[in-house]
Amino acid sequence: MEKDVIKFGTLRKYLSVIDRLSLCMNDTLSYENFVCIGDVPEVYDELYVYGIGMKESEFYAKEDSPYIYSASGDAEDIVYASCIEIMLSEKSRYDI
Repeated sequence: MEKDVIKFGTLRKYLSVIDRLSLCMNDTLSYENFVCIGDVPEVYDELYVYGIGMKESEFYAKEDSPYIYSASGDAEDIVYASCIEIMLSEKSRYDI
């Protein structure tokens, strides 16, 4: 039986271009947040998708507006906003 694996680079073209993303590494649980898919560097494209879900994560409010977000900023401007979370790994689920 052939095992299905998907890399982030393949998934990238199917993701919303306007939703916030949190990319989490399965091995370390370290994560990086992005305001939109266009902000995600290509270095993630060769990583394997381990899972996908929704969560609230830290983003930074800009210009005193709860509707304008950034992935970096001052700690006192942190807001929690819904985003797509994608768990990634350097190895496929079947190699782990």
